[in-house]
Amino acid sequence: VVSTRLSGIPELILDGRSGLLAEPGDAASLAEAIERVLCAPAFAASLAEEGRRRVADLHDIERTSARLAGLLAGTPA
Repeated sequence: VVSTRLSGIPELILDGRSGLLAEPGDAASLAEAIERVLCAPAFAASLAEEGRRRVADLHDIERTSARLAGLLAGTPA
């Protein structure tokens, strides 16, 4: 993933680990990040693998549902 440091995006994308982040409004920064991914397939694959793992960990339906149920019941997990 290549995105910008905007809103909550950096909470999910760890720059250089699970994707690349560019500065909002900085076309050169965005172009550089895209070029890094295109020119380094092994690096891009490692970003993709870590990104998938991070999303699966942070958005696991079982854990998320259990936490929400706890919050609704007044017993946060």
